Amino acid sequence: MNDRLPSVDFHAQHGAFGAYGSFTLGKHGATGGFTVHDGRRPGNDDVYVGILHEDGHLKLLPFFKAAGRDTQAFAIRENEPELRVESISPEDIVRRMGFGTDRWEAPGLAFELDTPLWPVPDPAQGEAEPFATACLPAVTGRLQVDNSLGTKPVLAVFGLCGEEQGLTMLNEAGMCAILRQEREGMAVPECPGLTPFAGFALEKCFGKDLLVRPPHLLGACTGFSVRVEAGQKLDLPLALGWHVAGLASAGISSRYAYLKHHTSLPAVLRTALDQEPERHRRSQEMDAELEHQESSPERRFLLSHAVRAYFACSELLRSEPTGELLYVVNEGEYCMMNTLDLSIDQAFFEQAFFPWTTEQILEQFADRYAYRDRVNLLGATSCDGGVSFTHDMGVRNVFSPAGTSSYEVSGKDRCFSFMTCEELCNWLLLFCLHTRAGNARQDWAREHLALLKECQESLLLREHPDPSLRRGRFETDSSRCGLGAEITTYDSLDASLAHARGSVYLSLKAWACHVGLARLLANLGEIPASHLSETAALRFADAVASLPEIFEGCLPANFEASQSTVLPAIEPLIYPWWWEDRDAVAETGRFSSLVHRLQRHAVAALRPGICLSPEGAWRLSSSSSMTWMSKTFLCQAVTEQVFGLSCDTQADALHARWQREGMGIWGFVDQIVDGHDVGSRLYPRGVTAWLWLTEEKIPVRAKA
Repeated sequence: MNDRLPSVDFHAQHGAFGAYGSFTLGKHGATGGFTVHDGRRPGNDDVYVGILHEDGHLKLLPFFKAAGRDTQAFAIRENEPELRVESISPEDIVRRMGFGTDRWEAPGLAFELDTPLWPVPDPAQGEAEPFATACLPAVTGRLQVDNSLGTKPVLAVFGLCGEEQGLTMLNEAGMCAILRQEREGMAVPECPGLTPFAGFALEKCFGKDLLVRPPHLLGACTGFSVRVEAGQKLDLPLALGWHVAGLASAGISSRYAYLKHHTSLPAVLRTALDQEPERHRRSQEMDAELEHQESSPERRFLLSHAVRAYFACSELLRSEPTGELLYVVNEGEYCMMNTLDLSIDQAFFEQAFFPWTTEQILEQFADRYAYRDRVNLLGATSCDGGVSFTHDMGVRNVFSPAGTSSYEVSGKDRCFSFMTCEELCNWLLLFCLHTRAGNARQDWAREHLALLKECQESLLLREHPDPSLRRGRFETDSSRCGLGAEITTYDSLDASLAHARGSVYLSLKAWACHVGLARLLANLGEIPASHLSETAALRFADAVASLPEIFEGCLPANFEASQSTVLPAIEPLIYPWWWEDRDAVAETGRFSSLVHRLQRHAVAALRPGICLSPEGAWRLSSSSSMTWMSKTFLCQAVTEQVFGLSCDTQADALHARWQREGMGIWGFVDQIVDGHDVGSRLYPRGVTAWLWLTEEKIPVRAKA
């Protein structure tokens, strides 16, 4: 695990694959706890973890706003003495976050959450038991109290206090469980000295001399206490689970896939407790595997933090009409479903842990979220455009109608316009990544050959409908834009970066698409079509390589007049690198002039005042201090793995500090301005940090 972190005061999400829920914890003086079937905010629970002494002194880890009462509406006057509730000082807390574990230690006390960040087998392969284990909607943990040097007994306490009531307490077959609205709950194994509690406030659940008052189920404060005698230690396993039994989505009616294996919340909690020893062991193994990589503590932290957010946003559903599995990654606080801009960036991680989900997303877009349009030329009538794909599949668990997204509307030329060219590129690149550009999954790829050729034709038409006028840039807008204009994923930056027409970044994405299509189609025996894309790739490469310099070495952001440069111009090089077309990105390869030009661009852009902040953080644009961490991680992978440049350890340290100290209650945040969150909170796309690990360095368990 990491050494003591510079700050222990930050939230992290602890979720489970495909369950769209999490238990958020870590920010001092803030609520956390359960978030179920909703990713817009962290939980609203005070979380109580600590030790009660005989004199009524209760010392807690600082995961709550303030202990208090909720009895005012009952006009209750009570004269009984209250406990003294005290937060443990941050200086006395050590937090260690590994790839599988998140652990807090204070004098005499430790608390750990083990998050199941593991590979998930393809459910279509028929291995029911491994899949059932992987899709359990729960996390496990351990509460440890060391009273071995004490002279008096103490109570170990774990509890939650929020707005939810409707408590159910269960004692059955060795398990003590507390359920809230049959939707979320906690459980521990039966053990000597165990007593559940419930009441209006934590102070009302206990008295002096370690008294635990009878549960008052009208209150919303609840949990477990365990008496630990002098000279003894406690190591108490804990399960935190959730369960949504009804419909999970509209537009396409579906339920959670885990319902097939886990039919009730008590069953989830019991299974989690039964599996806790194995889950704990595997989490520690994942810690060790990442620790052994050739990566800095800052990068190990950033990757571990980001992967937790991804898992908390993941949702695996089963369609009611057909029984078909539907995989969704929700876009953090925005809750858009399978945003294609994110899908392409997250695929590198998914290919290592559960590649079958990439196939799911590709087919969902092909079957329901493809559309055909026309393209508009400046000063000319529209022409056939061909096929492309929507920006997303819906929002907040409502699938949008076929061929439409929740984001895109007509008549815009910045945010909320259509991303037709970019999403076409994203779908094609996702296909090439998944098939390793035809070196894998050839039978599956051949089933989609007609669509691939249609995508190739659409890519050419959007460059220009007249083949004689194609110049290695996009010169059209989708007819869906109306009087507006197409945009790129950098829609929140300056106009030269946001606009698709003439975008250098988007031209290089098209170059990568043609490189991938040429390789994929050749592997499928489609030689004339392969040559068509190879020729197009050369055209795009030559167009970019011949652009004039700005800022002494940088590429302009747009083919038209532009005084901005964008670091992610280098981003598309990662795709041929990934599917091992190393000649395409080699200094002496068939695109050598482009590769040399992009390397010069990267070195020139990473200077203070251009794409490097005064403090040393990486920026994506020379004209904006706004950045996205996930895109920064991707660009770092290109500079180091493709160009062979050294790691920027100063930037890594600053980026890690931002996540620990500047993100408030939000866990992993992607969109940042000068170290402060401005959007894209609770975000899954930070798993581009996986690219820091070259393929040979992927943890063993992730290869399984």
